[in-house]
Formats: sequence, structure tokens, C-alpha cells
Amino acid sequence: MTRITQQMELLTTEVERFQNDVKRLEGINENLQGLRVSIDLKELKTFMDHYNNLLKRQSAEQNQFYIKMDVLFKKTKVFLTWLMITFILTTLLIGGSIIYILSTKVNAL
Repeated sequence: MTRITQQMELLTTEVERFQNDVKRLEGINENLQGLRVSIDLKELKTFMDHYNNLLKRQSAEQNQFYIKMDVLFKKTKVFLTWLMITFILTTLLIGGSIIYILSTKVNAL
């Protein structure tokens, strides 16, 4: 019988602890129901502003680089055009010289 009594006392103690924990959690829940949480975004806003400034600066640098490359390509295109004209004229001149030399050798023989 004493064993059953001890078991009953243990169960009663555990149930009382459980009820106390439930009441404590209900109190905490009531306190949290009325709690308003506000998020402080000041640090995030300053970080985002700094990041936005970096992106703007990088975009401006990329635009300047694009403009420089565009000018360089236009100059290179003009240079390549004159280079091709010079190459064609030189090839024609060398070809004409070879034909002239061959024709004079044939006539000389």
C-alpha cells in the first residue's frame, strides 16, 4: 500500500508542477499578446545608403570606361581602314613590280 501511496504522491506532485508551468506560460502569453515590437532600421538604412552610393559610383565608372572603349574602338576602326588601304596598295604595287620585272626579263631574253 505504501508503494501505491508513494506513486500517487509523485503523480500529484508532477501534476501540480505541470499546472504551475501552464499557469506561468499563460501569464507569459498574456504579456506577449500586448507587446508591440518595433524594428530599428536606422543601421540598415545607413548601410543601404552606403551600398547605394557605391553602386552609383561603380555605375559611373563603368559608363566612363564604356565611353573610353567606344572612342578607342572608333579610332581603331579608322586606323584599321587606313591599314587595309595601305596593305592593298602595297600588295598591288609589289604585284605590279613583279609583273614588270618578269615581263622585262622575258623581253630581255
